[in-house]
Amino acid sequence: MARVGKIARRTFLIGAAAVAGGVAVGYYYYRKPFPNPLEAELGKGEATFNPYVKIGADNTITIVAPRAE
Repeated sequence: MARVGKIARRTFLIGAAAVAGGVAVGYYYYRKPFPNPLEAELGKGEATFNPYVKIGADNTITIVAPRAE
């Protein structure tokens, strides 16, 4: 059976600070909203609710599938 080694207080605090910083940065990028790529090419009377569906002015629905098979 392996022996549990002792860890110094300073090493523990540095490791805990690194983990907390990584979690904080990850949470920031997770909550950051991404722009909708279809909004740049919308015409008058068109709407989009998410990056995959666009409703045209003549009530046509366009579905954007990145990997259509």
